[in-house]
Amino acid sequence: MLVDFEQACKHLRVDGLDDAQDIRQKLVAAEVRVQMFLDRRVYETQALLDAAVAAGTAGVKPMVCDDLIRVAILLTLTDLYLNRGGGTGDGMPKAAADYVRGYRLQGA
Repeated sequence: MLVDFEQACKHLRVDGLDDAQDIRQKLVAAEVRVQMFLDRRVYETQALLDAAVAAGTAGVKPMVCDDLIRVAILLTLTDLYLNRGGGTGDGMPKAAADYVRGYRLQGA
């Protein structure tokens, strides 16, 4: 996971116990959504990226997660959790998209 569950709960300001399943599902969806927006795969560590490259599964221009991507994931998670969807036409909250637009592959 690019953002751990405890960090996600802290960001949402919930204890996570009552909504754990819902939060975990939405966290996975937020991570996938950000990677879809970027049109590239994002890995938690350089070692995981290197392993994916060696296995031929890394995709085009993969990258290691950084704080901007984590913020975009958290903002997307917040939108999914509080608003149950919405966002921009491409499924990303505008603020989240603004954080990572510079990482988006050309033509994506």
